[in-house]
Amino acid sequence: MFPTVPELRLQCRIDSDDSTEDQMLSLYLNASVKHSEIIVNRRLYENEVPAEDPDGLLVSDDIRLALMLLVSHWYENREPVNIGNITTTLPFGIEAILKPYRIRPGT
Repeated sequence: MFPTVPELRLQCRIDSDDSTEDQMLSLYLNASVKHSEIIVNRRLYENEVPAEDPDGLLVSDDIRLALMLLVSHWYENREPVNIGNITTTLPFGIEAILKPYRIRPGT
């Protein structure tokens, strides 16, 4: 199951009664799903993998965590450059979580 907006608010440490960022969190979630699908080279499904997609992947708890980490990373780092701090790429945890699920074309 994909993370819910209230769960993403909690992950991003946004007050539970503050809904001003909900639209952005939904946008980040959709983008994190697409980005994760690119990393694993598979389509992610929330409830059931259709029979016509033998490589489809059901969202497990660890994949759900990777989505939440990615959303919170994008929420905290909205600009392409962070002046005065060390430059970083995506948090290591996201790739570490998703890498075991990656398939390569033809395999």
